[in-house]
Amino acid sequence: MRIRQLKRFSGFTLVELMITTVVAGILIALAVPSFSEFFAKSRLRGAADDLTNQMALARAGAMRVDRDVVVSVVGTGTTWCSGGRQFEPVGTVGMVLATGTATCNCSSAANLCLVTGDQSLVTSTEYNGVELVSVTGTANLQFDRKVGVLADLATRTVRLRSTAYPSNYILNVVVSPMGHSRVCVPTGARLFGGYRSC
Repeated sequence: MRIRQLKRFSGFTLVELMITTVVAGILIALAVPSFSEFFAKSRLRGAADDLTNQMALARAGAMRVDRDVVVSVVGTGTTWCSGGRQFEPVGTVGMVLATGTATCNCSSAANLCLVTGDQSLVTSTEYNGVELVSVTGTANLQFDRKVGVLADLATRTVRLRSTAYPSNYILNVVVSPMGHSRVCVPTGARLFGGYRSC
């Protein structure tokens, strides 16, 4: 008798397996949008943080080797680029980091996009699904070699947003006249990632 009872109660019935499969399918269907939103926010956060770091390194590099740095933000939509280039001031002698007047942009050779000898390039190809909405003022930010301020002493704002959630996830990279950069969330967009409202 005991042997028959053990055989009777071992395993799952077809109904139990079907119910388990349906429940698992529902849970996965509920989780997919959350993962999509998570990855969209991560890409946007990564792009904004990389631009902020690029601006900080450009400012520091300008003062460190006494050479102006120009960071150019070019392009629109999902094809954009931010490249930094350090110039040798006219009449100086020493390390030549870049000559001529061309700024670094998406079509420039990589060797033109150098700050203190290191490549300074942030492109949309690294951040699929992040678009450049606008840049206030001129797209060239020139950091002074003596004190690191922006040459024209005007605040710049680079606005990025997620293409998957364009009205929800937007970030501004704000560079103050003193050359300091920060990331904030503009009015009307959802707060996320620990960023404050602009």
